[in-house]
Amino acid sequence: MCKSTDSPPSPTIEIPGDLKEAESVTVTCSAPAPCPHSPPKLTWTLQQNPPNTMEENPDRTFTTKIQKTLTLTDQHDGFNITCSASYPVNEGKDVKTAEETKTLHVS
Repeated sequence: MCKSTDSPPSPTIEIPGDLKEAESVTVTCSAPAPCPHSPPKLTWTLQQNPPNTMEENPDRTFTTKIQKTLTLTDQHDGFNITCSASYPVNEGKDVKTAEETKTLHVS
């Protein structure tokens, strides 16, 4: 039994460690999937139509995630990454969306 919430959980953007020019980093956006049969659709400003994957967590909940590996340049400094999680509600008739934005700081 899935219950939809009025305010869906925000996605989480993970950016590893210190960002140095010319290094490759893998940026991840993830969001909880309270209803595994109708998980949120994740989209972001890094790429068009990223492939969404779902993972089962140790506590038997599910998480949907997208990943993108970037080779950093000085143009990425100050770049905003926005990830949106669109949750189907009302048996798929409506969508509730939550967003998170993080800024890259490249040295």
